[in-house]
Amino acid sequence: MAIKKQKGASLIELIIVIALITTVFAYLLVIINFSLKKAYQQESFDRATFLAQGLMDKVRNFRDNTEWFSGGLGSLIENTDYYYENGSFFLGTKAENGFIKAIVFEDIYRDANDNIVDTGGVLDENSKKVRTTVWWEVKGETHQIEFISLFTNWR
Repeated sequence: MAIKKQKGASLIELIIVIALITTVFAYLLVIINFSLKKAYQQESFDRATFLAQGLMDKVRNFRDNTEWFSGGLGSLIENTDYYYENGSFFLGTKAENGFIKAIVFEDIYRDANDNIVDTGGVLDENSKKVRTTVWWEVKGETHQIEFISLFTNWR
């Protein structure tokens, strides 16, 4: 007994194969889109990290090349946003290439054992806590990276 091949069977097989190939390509496009999005997010994060660390380096260079109390870190206002430009600090934040940068200086207080404390203690006029922050937005979602360091009047 011979099996008869139906004429419509090859058309149905062709439609199934086309549907499978289309599905595979659709999944590949989703994966590629996801990968590109993640790569862009990582690039933004890396750039923000570079900018925040660069701000910290500028603070360090400024501290090293100025007198602490006479126009140096000891003379800056606490808990105020600054930006750095051309060797000086200015009030406010700075937008650059889709990123917003800020530097904030905080006073340091120490207890009787010279440990840093959050409340109470005595003002250490020769130390500043420095916070460099970079913000950026991707598709309506705000991201931020922050570095914190302690600077002292080492002279």
